[in-house]
Amino acid sequence: IDGLAVAVNPGLNVPGLTIDQLKAIYSGQAKNWQEVGGPNVPIVPLFRSSSTQNIFGETVLAGQQPGGNVQIVSTTTQALQKLAATPGGIYFASAPEVVPQCTVKPLAIGKFVCGGEAKWGHRTTGRRSLRKFAAVRSRAGCDR
Repeated sequence: IDGLAVAVNPGLNVPGLTIDQLKAIYSGQAKNWQEVGGPNVPIVPLFRSSSTQNIFGETVLAGQQPGGNVQIVSTTTQALQKLAATPGGIYFASAPEVVPQCTVKPLAIGKFVCGGEAKWGHRTTGRRSLRKFAAVRSRAGCDR
């Protein structure tokens, strides 16, 4: 089972996101990176319709449709090119498609953020367990 990776424009200073923050971004509730601990830059969420995105919709968006601010892209290549050129861009896909790319920055994703670092989490759907791709380091007093 592939994990999901979330990536942003490499110039964006955001250390990680929680699942709730990711949901706020893709549902259209959060429209500026300041709302989720980043700089004062508009959020530009990119979305591609595929089975990975269906799982994302089920687990992260809890069945909600993406917000009106979400820009639809037709391929991961197009999304990665647009992400690299868009200062506030964010995109998710299968980890092997995103993580090795040098033109984007993968983010840590977790259930909560502690000390500026996202802590790993997972959710189980009716079909399979979906683990979010995340770079995680433990800090004293932050484990939950």
